[in-house]
Amino acid sequence: MGKKVYALYKGDSFITLGTYNEISKETGISLRSLYDIKSNRNHRQKIGIKTAERNGFVLIEVEDVENEEVEEAKE
Repeated sequence: MGKKVYALYKGDSFITLGTYNEISKETGISLRSLYDIKSNRNHRQKIGIKTAERNGFVLIEVEDVENEEVEEAKE
């Protein structure tokens, strides 16, 4: 099993793909803020709200991604 990889969007615009640490380093968004974005998404899904964002950011877990695929997606 590989690392958990996430895609970060602002609205409909793709920002980056990577682990929490990689996204934090690349964007300057703190790890705490990334966790909050993800938690907010999970909570909103549980109560039936389809869109989940915080300050316009959406963080989505990407399943079954190998490290090589992450690097290719970033290019």
